[in-house]
Amino acid sequence: MPGMDGYEVAKEIANLKVSATMIAITGFGQEEDRAKSKAAGFDYHFTKPVNISEIEKIINLTP
Repeated sequence: MPGMDGYEVAKEIANLKVSATMIAITGFGQEEDRAKSKAAGFDYHFTKPVNISEIEKIINLTP
């Protein structure tokens, strides 16, 4: 993304105080990567390749 990465976008969304479920889908899956996505405001962190059924479960739980 030009100008912002996903972490910055997540922080901006979190600062808006809107109700949103944010899912990080990344190639980075170390504990420090998971901590970074959590700190940015992501609710879930998946490392590629992603099992689509796991994403579907989250989507189906979200109002």
